[in-house]
Amino acid sequence: QEMAPEKHKALVLAYYIFMVNLVGLGFSTTMAGVMIDTLITYGIEKPYSVTILTFQLLAIFSLPAFYIAGKNYKSVYKGVT
Repeated sequence: QEMAPEKHKALVLAYYIFMVNLVGLGFSTTMAGVMIDTLITYGIEKPYSVTILTFQLLAIFSLPAFYIAGKNYKSVYKGVT
């Protein structure tokens, strides 16, 4: 949002919120349902627990990406005025 021009800041924020909701509510819940159904089909004992654990591990493993993005933010932001 800080790197966007003044007249586009609200649009950038609205787009960000829309995409987070689209991925979080649309894609993630669908994939969780597919994963649970697949685990039940294969006879896994606790499919809900395995699905929750898998999604939590994905969230934890995404932390380095946020760290790297934050580290590079200052160098990218210097060029934008």
